[in-house]
Amino acid sequence: MKKFAFGLAAVALYVVAVVVTRVPVRPLYDGSGPPRPYNWVKPPSGFKNTKPKPFSQSVDIGARGTVAANLATSDGQAVLIAPEGSFAKHGSDTSVRFRFVPLDPATIKPPPVKPKPQGNAYRITGTYEPSRADAVPVHNVTVLLRYPAMAATVLRLQGTSWTMLKAQNLASTLQIYANTSALGTFVAAGGHSNALILWYITGGLSFLAAILGLLLGLRERRTPASGERN
Repeated sequence: MKKFAFGLAAVALYVVAVVVTRVPVRPLYDGSGPPRPYNWVKPPSGFKNTKPKPFSQSVDIGARGTVAANLATSDGQAVLIAPEGSFAKHGSDTSVRFRFVPLDPATIKPPPVKPKPQGNAYRITGTYEPSRADAVPVHNVTVLLRYPAMAATVLRLQGTSWTMLKAQNLASTLQIYANTSALGTFVAAGGHSNALILWYITGGLSFLAAILGLLLGLRERRTPASGERN
């Protein structure tokens, strides 16, 4: 009877985690670890944090414009995917230099429109070299962002105008991506304002359920089978 109670308690805790949080929950005991810690420009109070760094890389220009490129920050929190020819040939320039700068969304003017930003914003620019002229895509490129807890869309800032892009969410890896016809400042947005707190609730409940499962396993190992009793 006690074994059944332990098992029932573990299942109940996991169900509560799923129903209450509405955030991605990994199956218990699947052998996978939690997502990597998010690197904030301005972390929430009490967080241990590795501050994200700017990133830049040059992409060569070939006969059809820029060659295909997949550019990512060192922590993988911002990625630009540019198919071949995304940026046209420009005079005698030989490459396009891309630069990613992580920003605190609260410092951006004008502030982002609703929904609420989640995690850092990233300003992504392209510059022809050696002329230093601005590089503007002639075909859609893809921006992928990793977020700390939950997001539903991607916002893009050009000049003083914010645009909500049609995005695809990869909830299991806390990533979201969108095609864009222009570079600018991008930020993942949406989800519940208390999603970060709920993420910790999920982790806590899952941890308790795992402990209960461990205790049940140890109890079974220590209890002799009926045929082994003296």
